[in-house]
Amino acid sequence: MDATFLHSDAAPIERGWAELCQRSGASPFLWPGWDRRWRSAFARGRPRYLTAVRDDRLVGVLALEEVGGVLRSAANEHTPVFQPVALDDRAMHSLASGLATLRPVGIKLDELQLTPAESQRWAAALSPALPRQELAVQYRSPYLDLTPDWTVFEQRLGRSYRKDARRRQRRAAERGELSHATWTSPDGLTGIMDTCMAVEASGWKGQQGSAMSSRTSTRRFYQDLTAWLAARGWLRLELLRLDAAIIAFELHVQHRGIAYAVKVGYDDAHRDLGPGSILTEAVTRRQVADPGLYRAEWLGSDEDYKLRWADGTQDRVVLEAYRASVGGYLWDSASRSRRQVRSWAQHNMDESTVAHLRSARSVVKRSRERLRIGRSA
Repeated sequence: MDATFLHSDAAPIERGWAELCQRSGASPFLWPGWDRRWRSAFARGRPRYLTAVRDDRLVGVLALEEVGGVLRSAANEHTPVFQPVALDDRAMHSLASGLATLRPVGIKLDELQLTPAESQRWAAALSPALPRQELAVQYRSPYLDLTPDWTVFEQRLGRSYRKDARRRQRRAAERGELSHATWTSPDGLTGIMDTCMAVEASGWKGQQGSAMSSRTSTRRFYQDLTAWLAARGWLRLELLRLDAAIIAFELHVQHRGIAYAVKVGYDDAHRDLGPGSILTEAVTRRQVADPGLYRAEWLGSDEDYKLRWADGTQDRVVLEAYRASVGGYLWDSASRSRRQVRSWAQHNMDESTVAHLRSARSVVKRSRERLRIGRSA
């Protein structure tokens, strides 16, 4: 088994971590550049990095944070994919075993992209030290196979969808000229992102407080993130314009033949045109025609509009495990209660009530952030 170590600072391992990501083909969401920007915006606890080393070379990294004695994923709703970076199965097993030997009060790994077999192996490795466990599907993310000809997608969407698409195009033509462009350059990116954030905030995301611009930290995160992605050649910011005005956008990350859809938004003033649908079709056409792409991952949950296009879904799971101790019992009980309340709300509250609760939560978060900034000033 590989030797494992726990670090509280990424600086000593960052170079080896980046090299490991390159060797293992890890998605950009697992690179140290992503981690650094995420922690600057969203960190809740102390940074922890579990590493696996073989022959003096880094072969595994698991980015965590410690909150109240519990080790958690360095991830949240702004993290499209979270998983250990491992060179091979041996390194993956070493990370799981190494995590168990730390004997924290508990662990909570969410947004995890692991196969069912990998999830079970992680749960089994943690079981002796952390026997109070819960392994559940958090949500399912759709994906598209981009290798077929475009006619396959036309047949999948159906005649009524194609008819509705033509109607939207005609209506848009009455207001101006529609055009689609892909922005990849760092030059002028800040201004373009400001415009995209304003477009996103014009609709329900702005009302609920979940838009990129709703919080200072979130705005900064996406500005810094897109600059980093553009510098590495991974940014694909898809823009739909009506004359000169941006009325819809999709933020994609393109890496090693996969296009990841991270953020989407449209101008609510043009909602009747279905600008999001128009742009999605234009983007998918471009991706199908790109010989360097073979797959598109539409990150987030399996909403109906995504499933219309999708070939299938892949699970994002949450793995929680706690000690057989008083502290472990309390953390486990609190976590189970939160899941029960969330499940009850989803099945018993109407969408309007849930939206108001989310909006209230966002107001509290923004108030806390302003208070924190005021104290640090």
